[in-house]
Amino acid sequence: MSENLRGPVIYHQWSIEQTLARLKELPQAVITEPIQSVFPTVLHALLHILSADELWVGRVKNSVWASEKASGERHTKPTTDEPLDGLDIGDMGQRFEAIFRDLVSFTTVIEPTCEVEYHNSKGEVFQTLLQDIITHLVNHGTYHLGNITAMLRQQGYTGVSVDYITFVRSGRGSDFRG
Repeated sequence: MSENLRGPVIYHQWSIEQTLARLKELPQAVITEPIQSVFPTVLHALLHILSADELWVGRVKNSVWASEKASGERHTKPTTDEPLDGLDIGDMGQRFEAIFRDLVSFTTVIEPTCEVEYHNSKGEVFQTLLQDIITHLVNHGTYHLGNITAMLRQQGYTGVSVDYITFVRSGRGSDFRG
């Protein structure tokens, strides 16, 4: 198992879980209310993170896992235009859980320096190391969780700290250290 990749995956999972728990405490209108921000709603911002995570997990599966390749399953770019009616934080939490199971599995069976070949949204072919993809997922998620915190503050609510040092202080950082 690659401890160097497992740690960031656990941090990413923790930061999403902290945010989802906070959002569940708030009135639904806070999550769905249109506001003037980077995303039209908090729900759109969360769906953007989820869609990107699903996209990258799919790319790794398509490139590295022969059984997925053989099944013909292809992952294309999810969009944040997904219908939001009926989509709730619980549903998103279940989808994130599936992502985290896959990411932990990747860190268990795939070498960090394994090259993942994929097509971007323009159809261009790229090869990127698994360790760089996971680093990207964590940074991308953290960035947009910061957007969500700012959007909550804009509506008069507090967010949660998902700073890495807060994660370490929570004791979860010891989950991947000896």
